[in-house]
This record gives sequence, C-alpha cells and structure tokens, in this order.
Amino acid sequence: MKDDAEELVQCARFGEVEELEALLTLQERDLAVLAADGALGALEPEVRALDDQLAGVERELAAARRAIEAARTRRESLEGKIASYRNMQEQRRQRLEWVRGAKEASTLMAELDLTRTVLAKEEAEFLRSRGAVARYTVEQGQPHRLDTLAGPRARRLFDGFDAARKGCSR
Repeated sequence: MKDDAEELVQCARFGEVEELEALLTLQERDLAVLAADGALGALEPEVRALDDQLAGVERELAAARRAIEAARTRRESLEGKIASYRNMQEQRRQRLEWVRGAKEASTLMAELDLTRTVLAKEEAEFLRSRGAVARYTVEQGQPHRLDTLAGPRARRLFDGFDAARKGCSR
C-alpha cells in the first residue's frame, strides 16, 4: 500500500506540474497579447496622423479634379466660340466677294476687322488655357497684315520665337 500511496502522490504532483506548466504557458501568452496591445496603442497616434494626412490629400485631389473639370469646360467653351467666330468670318468673306457698293464693302471690312480682333483674343485665351504663353496685341494702323514685322523690322518676330523656344514667361 505504501507504494500505491507514493504512486498516487507522484501522480497528483505530476498533475499539478502539468497544470502549472499549462498556467505558465497561458501566462506567457497573456503577456504576449498585452505586449501586442501596447504596441498597437503606441501606433494609434501615427495611424491618426496618417488618416488626417490621407483626408487632406483626398481633399486636394478633389479640388484638383474640380479645377480640371472647370478648365475642360472653359476650353470647350473657347473652342465653341472660336469655331463660331471662324464661321462668321468665313461668311463675311464670302459676302464680301458679292458686294457691289463701297458702303457695304466698308461695313463688311469693319465687321471682318472686329471679328478678326475678337477671334485673335479668343485664340490667345484658348492657348493660355492649354498652358501656352500667348500675347495678343493690336498693331496701330495694321488692320489686315502686320507690316511692322516685315523686312528689317522682323527682328521683333524672331525675338519672340527665341523667347518661346526658351520658355518665356507671361
């Protein structure tokens, strides 16, 4: 019986050891979970900062998309205006071919000059809307052609070409 009693005590102790080992393993796992929770908590401010940064970038993206859409709408409007002015210009040119009286011819020439001026302004605006540098000027006394850029005075024209090649500013 003594052997049986000792064996029972050893079994009981072995069971206690197994339980103790299981509790130690559980305690280690609990400590690992607590450490992971602590690490996650430490990352929370960084996560909030990144979320705020993302929200800011999303707002900027939305604003850029609105600006692109506004520019697209403006460009389409300018294209429509330019096409309309060109059409009007062509109609006036055709009418000028059939004009007989000096007064009517003078009126049509004035309309052509006005339309040409408006068309040039709209085309310059269209080029600016596409990112190009465009300047529009009216040369005094030169309604139909620019004699001021002919012959020895052509330097202005070529200076403008050089400036465009170098990426001149507005």
